[in-house]
Amino acid sequence: MDPTDTPAKPTGLALFVIVIALQAVAAAAIGADYLGGSDHPGAVAFSVAVLCILPATLLTLWLMRYTQRVIARLRLEKTRAELTLDAIGDAVIRYDLQGRLCYLNQAARQLTGIECGELHDIAVEDAVRLFDHRTRQSIVAGLLDAAASGQSIALSSDTRLLNEHGIELEIQGNCRAILDDQGGMRAIVLILRDVTEEREWMRQQLDLWDRDPLTALPGQRYLENRLSKVLLTKRTVDLPMTYLQVHLAGVAAFIQQEGREAGDALIRHVVALLRSRVRDTDLIARVGEHVFGVLLTRCPPEISARIETELRAALAVYRFDWAGRTHDLSASMSGMQIPPFEGTVDELLAQLDATRQ
Repeated sequence: MDPTDTPAKPTGLALFVIVIALQAVAAAAIGADYLGGSDHPGAVAFSVAVLCILPATLLTLWLMRYTQRVIARLRLEKTRAELTLDAIGDAVIRYDLQGRLCYLNQAARQLTGIECGELHDIAVEDAVRLFDHRTRQSIVAGLLDAAASGQSIALSSDTRLLNEHGIELEIQGNCRAILDDQGGMRAIVLILRDVTEEREWMRQQLDLWDRDPLTALPGQRYLENRLSKVLLTKRTVDLPMTYLQVHLAGVAAFIQQEGREAGDALIRHVVALLRSRVRDTDLIARVGEHVFGVLLTRCPPEISARIETELRAALAVYRFDWAGRTHDLSASMSGMQIPPFEGTVDELLAQLDATRQ
């Protein structure tokens, strides 16, 4: 309850008593003048007025002090409630029944980047930008409608929050209605928790197992998770970035001719070639049986262009010797700079396939 909402019944009662008292005074005065039964009709009217107004005044003063005490108590309760909510680690966001944002605790302000003074200046659809990361569609309206119908909704694992600083966070939480003592709906509350780092740690544990046993390189899942983090969250720690993909051709025929042992030796030799042409801070991953991904992180465009040129030149003249025979193998390569590319990992890989040379 807002402490500025004064109790209506005591105030209304005070006004009602005052009106009755004034009417009584008027009636007494008129009656005294009309009847003329007293040598001093004015004194009679004044006495009646005092008898009516004095209790009404005292009652009004008492009601005013009572109302002030109620307001002070409500303000104290509100302060205590806000201090309690600010001590909670989860973000607590309250909407009114019209879907307007009306309260954020301290954790919510830190999470969203919205300050309390800005609440009235933010459009409803832009206030808290929650969306499904697969469809990129907002889910706020659906959550509020479901909560208004009496449902308690848990957010899916695909829920993301884009805060005022442009950072995309992975979010866990729920949305439900707040009811009063009579079961009526008062507001809708959204409780959120940032689980970005927690889920990133879990992915890293999984990535530790995503290693190619032949080359000890990270696998496809690890590389795509790394790309996804940059593309979807827009975290700039790895930018600018260039992603190169190398496809080897003729490996299957070579293995058929020379055997699996020769094929394994060829793959390890190609990995050594790639490592010799990139920086220590760059990432090489085996993303397919004969496909390698090269991630040039924090690499200015002019440096990434030089590395790409050197790799193309080295692969163009690549020869592999085995059992006294020299084998010519061809390779194709495609690359994409981030930025200017914006999109998903699937869109990035599709464009690389279309431009492979």
